[in-house]
Amino acid sequence: MVKRSDLFFITLLLFTFSTGKLFAQVNIADTSRVRLDEVTITATRIPIKAGRLSRLAIVIPQNIISESPSRDLPDVLKSVPIVDIRSRGPFSVQSDLSIRGGSFEQSAVLLNGINLNDPQTGHFLLDLPVPLNMIGQLEILPGSDARSMGAGALAGAVNLVTSRPGKTAIHGEISAGRWGLKNLELSGRSSSKNFWHQEALSLQGSEGYRENTDFKKYGGFFQAGWSKGPYEADITAGILLKSFGANSFYSVKYPDQFEETASGLSILNLTRTGRINVRETMFYRSHFDIFHLFRNEAPSWYLSPNYHISQVAGSKTDAWFKTSVGITSFGAEIRHESISSTVLGTPSAKPVRYPFSDSITLDKGGVRNHYSFIAQHNIERSGFTLSGSMVFHLAEGSKTHLNLYPGLEAGLNLPKGFSVFGSVNRGFRLPSFTELYYKSPTNLGNPGLMPESAWHAETGLKFRAHRVEGTLAGFYRYAKQSIDWVRMPEEEIWHAENLGKISTYGIEGFVRFSGNTADNRSFSFDQAFLGFKYCFQRHTAEAYYSLYILDYLKWKVNSSLTVSYRNTLTLTIQGILQDRAGTYSSFSMDGSVKEEEFNPYFLLDARISYRYKALILFADCSNLLNQTYFDFGNIPQPGLWYRAGVMLDLAWR
Repeated sequence: MVKRSDLFFITLLLFTFSTGKLFAQVNIADTSRVRLDEVTITATRIPIKAGRLSRLAIVIPQNIISESPSRDLPDVLKSVPIVDIRSRGPFSVQSDLSIRGGSFEQSAVLLNGINLNDPQTGHFLLDLPVPLNMIGQLEILPGSDARSMGAGALAGAVNLVTSRPGKTAIHGEISAGRWGLKNLELSGRSSSKNFWHQEALSLQGSEGYRENTDFKKYGGFFQAGWSKGPYEADITAGILLKSFGANSFYSVKYPDQFEETASGLSILNLTRTGRINVRETMFYRSHFDIFHLFRNEAPSWYLSPNYHISQVAGSKTDAWFKTSVGITSFGAEIRHESISSTVLGTPSAKPVRYPFSDSITLDKGGVRNHYSFIAQHNIERSGFTLSGSMVFHLAEGSKTHLNLYPGLEAGLNLPKGFSVFGSVNRGFRLPSFTELYYKSPTNLGNPGLMPESAWHAETGLKFRAHRVEGTLAGFYRYAKQSIDWVRMPEEEIWHAENLGKISTYGIEGFVRFSGNTADNRSFSFDQAFLGFKYCFQRHTAEAYYSLYILDYLKWKVNSSLTVSYRNTLTLTIQGILQDRAGTYSSFSMDGSVKEEEFNPYFLLDARISYRYKALILFADCSNLLNQTYFDFGNIPQPGLWYRAGVMLDLAWR
């Protein structure tokens, strides 16, 4: 039976296509002097222009990020139609990232092309200390792709590309808002002929929008680079500290949960350009996690919080060269993942002391290593592109797995700015240490879990001319042994299992119209965006209640509009309408439990700002309509939340 919400989506879908046609007509009438700058996708091993990429990609440039009403990275990503953000807490306290119906464990987050996924759990995927104002562009690349994104990118990846300063500048921001929200940011950047650097500090906190949802965050970020002739080197370092009330985050039975985390990273890049281009990258990420089941008074049976330290370290090498037959590249990557914990892993022969306590010993742990070798060749001939690749991957840990992951992509340019594309790729993921080993009163891990892999195919149409760009794509993903937390209707404990076969089908598209702010008109349209997605699954796991995979985002429509007055007063309005498949366990006051379907919801956000020389006054408001909604069952998200502040941007050459 077709749900009423599905019929509503079909209506919106028809509206999407008609609006896209309207944008194209506006372009013909009024935009012959302006063309969109074509961006370069850097998440791929060979940097490539977006127009030559034979797959769907959505790029969000820095100017759109700065004008959006989004307050943090998860909010920015939530404005992308193909991305599903399920938040337990606001302002990046904890948000799960999913793409194209996959789970939060099946996506990857890259920083300048480096996969920094946390092996403990995908809940920490977005714990990266990169300020929004230092992100030059966001690249969203759906689909399984072991070649470019590495381990974990079974459903897709998000790549954060930091900007490089072209001048000396100082940025400061102070703001406050509802529920005791406070925010302070300070950053600086400088550039000379051969050297550049940028650094940032941030402080953020709130008293919480309901009981036990308060949080504090402290961040620091640094980048520096040097170049001379064909040689370049740059270094990135950052740290992020968080503490937050975790009301019902992992179980509604325990609303007094509390968590403290610390993330640190460092990356070194060495590049040589010439007839043969070589890029060598060394990276390291650590994550500290203390989870308290009881923040205040604990019962006698509760012994201690859970302590974890996860680490990722590795080296990635890429070399590519151009010949008369195309561009050939080779790559290799070594990746080491480990965890030391009081609860996750097998008994350790050499227990380690938790660095911030003399009394806590981490007596369990796990280690695994990844070895990858990649070969790729790209051919471009008269508007036709063809790319083939093969990944040889060896994983060593409690079990050894050797496998091949091929990929094939093709695209063809058509007249009048159109192009068609198609691709077939295979990706993989090893189970997280939480899925393998976690035990609690409500969850049970499974050390016998097998890795999951998926075949992913897509085809579509792109359009790009003057101020208008758009894409329409259809995709299919086939996965065996997908990992999820499930339970039977008569069970109370969630347990990790390899599910049966899951086929995911979908269609996605977007159209973006970019205005011309240089026209010096009183009122001008800066940009308009409209995007949608629709997907559904066929699977052999009907008997289970699912905690993640089967609760996929079924359909979503995003729209945004930015207008300005004399380039000083800017208004951005953003709307999100979505519906989720699956159910969640609803707990009543009498202790009874029943499964309820997720309801569709609509969110409306807005931002207004006024610029006077180097000073910017702004006000943001999220959930303007004060909607009650759930991303996870039993965790109501904030209602109307506003903040206002002032920014200072000073720049000179």
